[in-house]
Amino acid sequence: MLLHRPGINAPLKEYGIWIPTSPDRVARILEVLRAHETIGPKEEEWLIGDDGSEVTRIDILRTHSPEYVEKLFSNRVDEVLVKVFEL
Repeated sequence: MLLHRPGINAPLKEYGIWIPTSPDRVARILEVLRAHETIGPKEEEWLIGDDGSEVTRIDILRTHSPEYVEKLFSNRVDEVLVKVFEL
């Protein structure tokens, strides 16, 4: 599953994460997935939020543990982001 909201970027620099990213990275990934003969036709099963719909806790729980999701929705989100982007 991919969670995607066009035009919204995580404020990583606010958390001290200075990783350069390509502005069209997500668009290129989506293009490849949509062109895939098996995955492409099932887009409604793996892409959430691209149409502006709300991404919910339940959506995130489809791919992450309850403990991880709880941290995302708590005052510990900075801890999660730093750990995810550690190089």
